[in-house]
Amino acid sequence: MNRGSTISSSPRRRRTGFTLTELLISVILISIMAVTVSVAMFRAQQRTKETRSSLVSLQTQGNVLDRICEELRWAHTVNSLDDTSVSFTFCHAGPNTNTMSITPGSWFNFSAFYNIWRIEAEGGGFAGTFTASTSGTHTLKVTHCTAYSEMVPGNGLSPVTIHVNGSAVVTNYDPAAHHGSHSWVTDSWEITPNVGNNTLSWTAEYIYTHYWIQKIEITEVATGHTVYAEFTTDPILTGASDGTGQTIEYAWNDASHFLKRAVNGGPSKTVLEDVYLFELEQDNFGWDDQNQRYLRSIKITLQTSTDAADTCERYVHLVNYPYW
Repeated sequence: MNRGSTISSSPRRRRTGFTLTELLISVILISIMAVTVSVAMFRAQQRTKETRSSLVSLQTQGNVLDRICEELRWAHTVNSLDDTSVSFTFCHAGPNTNTMSITPGSWFNFSAFYNIWRIEAEGGGFAGTFTASTSGTHTLKVTHCTAYSEMVPGNGLSPVTIHVNGSAVVTNYDPAAHHGSHSWVTDSWEITPNVGNNTLSWTAEYIYTHYWIQKIEITEVATGHTVYAEFTTDPILTGASDGTGQTIEYAWNDASHFLKRAVNGGPSKTVLEDVYLFELEQDNFGWDDQNQRYLRSIKITLQTSTDAADTCERYVHLVNYPYW
């Protein structure tokens, strides 16, 4: 070798691919990532399903509770009540109306506490039919009153509008305002019905207190022939959707987890399955300053799983038994 000469080495080759080990590691990492993503998506879907299922369950519970509350709210008589069952006489009813036909509308019901038929709220009332043998002058006579309360204008205000065959007989008529009394009063108006079938209606206007009614009489002036509807204290009771049903019972069996409903002592029908708790508890609805007493109510709790989140509660005020 000559001095001053340089030694040249061969250049390194660049790698043009991955080793088998690197490929295996990459495949394993990608597989792990894919599994992780899949598990996360599966769990998210499961949570979504569980949330939807929980919402559906709560909605179903709510619907059942709403039905129980609506029926119990108008109970004419509470026959029995314990922690897991209640039996009562349902009071969406028709009055015993003799020679006229009366069909209750919204907010018109019988109060066992006061022993009267009443319209409770604006827009409430009833409709009826009667038969006239002539088209001559008739007298429409009604015994009614405005409920008293010191907390509202006029110490009670419950105007009604009365129609016969679609024509107004009186409009916004308040018995107390016209008679100066919140006791039972009698009013009369002349009407000219059609020969044969006729219709009448009572509709409450902007009422502050209840409108009470006792009797309607329609008398043909020439002959004295009278048809009447007497709103007696012995109503003809009917169930909400059960024909002539009277007594309704809800009962829960903690072994079967079924909530069942029976009408008139008939067979019990399941209204909700997988019920882990059905509890009824007497409670105070609120304080009545005027009467210095607590209002009567019942707290109803319904749970459809072991999860406390699947629990619904309702408080129902018993209209016909207002106080403890």
